[in-house]
Amino acid sequence: MRGVDLLLNVVGGSNAPGSDFAALTDHAWQAELERNLYPAVRFDRALLPGMIRQGYGVIIHVSAIQRRLPLFEATLAYAAAKAALTTYSKGLSKEVGPKGVRVNTISPGFIETSAATALIQRLAKQQEMDEDGA
Repeated sequence: MRGVDLLLNVVGGSNAPGSDFAALTDHAWQAELERNLYPAVRFDRALLPGMIRQGYGVIIHVSAIQRRLPLFEATLAYAAAKAALTTYSKGLSKEVGPKGVRVNTISPGFIETSAATALIQRLAKQQEMDEDGA
């Protein structure tokens, strides 16, 4: 029986309140880690042992550009969770690379989604500017 060759982790998002750091409760921080870091860790723990046994495999974690360019007024906890995912991925790659398993992170920039549009609208309203400016 053949094992898993490729694991692509694309889970993520944010429901944290849009405001400064003081608006983020412990619950909001924990929720961002639960949504943006822990699923990757859990899938890796489940599937990585089989990849190591077969001597090859690829794991790709989708992070975000915010890991380096956080929007502090909107998604600081999300950005921190994605930075944690990126650091985790790098450490994991160093551990399992010699065992034949590659681990990479992709960090796309802006992707127009309904959530991204809502964020732009909220920022525009908060900063009293048009959506293009936000």
